[in-house]
Amino acid sequence: MNPELVSKSQSLKYGRRVFRFKKADEFYYLKCQSDVGHEQFKQGFKREYSFYIQHPRSLFLLPFEEANFITLDAFGLSENNIGFILPEAKSFFLNRSPSEFNIHEIVEQVLKLCEPLENLHQAGYVHGDIKKEHFVEYAERFCLLDFEHTVLASSENISNLNATPRYMAPELFHGQNKTVQTDLYALGIVLYEWLAQQRLNIYSYEEWAKLHCQQYFAQLPKVYCGLQFIIDGLLEKQKLNRFQTIGALKDSIYFKFM
Repeated sequence: MNPELVSKSQSLKYGRRVFRFKKADEFYYLKCQSDVGHEQFKQGFKREYSFYIQHPRSLFLLPFEEANFITLDAFGLSENNIGFILPEAKSFFLNRSPSEFNIHEIVEQVLKLCEPLENLHQAGYVHGDIKKEHFVEYAERFCLLDFEHTVLASSENISNLNATPRYMAPELFHGQNKTVQTDLYALGIVLYEWLAQQRLNIYSYEEWAKLHCQQYFAQLPKVYCGLQFIIDGLLEKQKLNRFQTIGALKDSIYFKFM
C-alpha cells in the first residue's frame, strides 16, 4: 500500500493526518483526526464526517468509505482517531489556462462548475469554504470537497465563522452569517483569478477587508470582457445586488449566450 503522509505541517500539529495510498491500481486519500487534537480541527472534522454519513448518495460528493479500526491500525494510527477514505479525483479545468478555450467553451466550463454548488445549495446547505481546490472531477461527475465549514442555510453560524480572507464576501468582515450569497462571492473570486490568470496577493486581514469591502479589483482582460457581467454579478459588494442563486447566474448566462 505504501501510504504517503501529505498533511500540511500546521495540520499535523493539530492532530490532522491525510495519507495518499494506492489500492487495486487506484489512488485514495485517508483523512483522519485525533480526538486529542485542536478543538477547532476536531469540530470541523466531525462536521465533515457527519455530512458524508448523512448524504451517502449525493451527486456533488465523492464516494465515501468509513475507515474502520483495522484500516487505521494499518496506517499506524491508534483507536483515538476517526477517519474516512475518498478516491483521488482529477483537478477541475481551473488548473488549465483559459486561453486553451474559446469563449463558448469557457461558458460551458463555468456552467459545469456551477452544478455541484447548485446541488449543495438546493439540498439546503452553504459550503462555507469555496476555493479553487475544492472543485474536482470524478467518474464524469463534478464534485465538491471539504465540508468542515458547511452549515445549513437556515442556521445562525456567526460563532462558526471560519473563512479564508481571500474568498470572504464583504458582509463576512462585518460579522454576518455565511449564506448562499457568500458562497457565490467566493465563486466569483475563483473565476476572476482563473480568467485574469492573476492571484490576489495581500498579506494582512485588514488589507483583505479593504479590498473586498471598498475597492473594485475585478476587471477582466479585454479578451474576456464579454464575461465581465458574470464576475460583476458574483462580486457585488452588497449581497442584495449579487446573484441570489446559482440559478440566477445560469439564467443570465443562458440569456446572453444560448
